Parts: sequence; structure tokens; C-alpha cells
Amino acid sequence: MLGMCLGEQRRLTVPPALGFGRKGSVPFGVPPDATLEYRVKLVSVNGQTDTSTKRADLPGEMRY
Repeated sequence: MLGMCLGEQRRLTVPPALGFGRKGSVPFGVPPDATLEYRVKLVSVNGQTDTSTKRADLPGEMRY
């Protein structure tokens, strides 16, 4: 998610080795060796939700 802007959406793909692996997950209905896909939207960074806010206008500790 590094480099995303507020309000931006991305699709994340998680290979089986970084997800549930060979076991899968019965409670979540994930079969063994499944590739997981998520759609995510960045809604806030350090409590900031206004997409028009510029980084330079934030207090020092909130810029990062």
C-alpha cells in the first residue's frame, strides 16, 4: 500500500505461501493452496481523511 493516495483503491493478491497455505481455512471457506485477492481503499493516514490536505500543511510528526 506504499505510495497510495487517500481515496485510492487497489487490488492486492496474496499467494498461498503468504495466506492460508496448504491447510486453507475451513471457517473462512478458503481451500488449500488458494490465492487470495482483496480490494482495498485507503481511507485515512495518521487520522487525516480529507483528500485535499497537502502534506506540507500538516504538523511535522503527521507528515510521515
